[in-house]
Amino acid sequence: MTYKKIISILIFTSGLFIGQNAVAKVYTCLENGEIVYTSKPKGNCAVASLPAIGSYSNQPVKRNITTASIHTRPRPNTPRTPTDGPTVTIVPKGSDNTRRAILQQELINERTALAQAQQALNRSRTGKGGNITELQSAVLDRQNNIQAIQRELSRM
Repeated sequence: MTYKKIISILIFTSGLFIGQNAVAKVYTCLENGEIVYTSKPKGNCAVASLPAIGSYSNQPVKRNITTASIHTRPRPNTPRTPTDGPTVTIVPKGSDNTRRAILQQELINERTALAQAQQALNRSRTGKGGNITELQSAVLDRQNNIQAIQRELSRM
């Protein structure tokens, strides 16, 4: 095909579609006590009266802006000071003492738990059966906890 034939076919087919809206009738039907919308009527149906959708125009939308509806607030004349920014709460030094006391108490608790876990491990080694791997894991966990608490105390 030549360009002239292709262009003439395109112009002809586009002319068929210009200005035509795709319109399909929509029906409201009552089926099993429920309202159903469909394009194929069957049984108890009536043409639905729905507003058109997708209509466009070249005219700008009219906006009703009144001066009374616009509220402007004057800016304050005072300049911003650094105190207007975010506030940072400083932890008082007394809380370090309470934190230290809590960590020391936790250290004491972990040491007693370590001693109990080691005793249970020794008992299971001398006795029959026993779950040695779980007890070894418990002892290792307690030792790691003690080291972590000691590191935390050394940072203070």
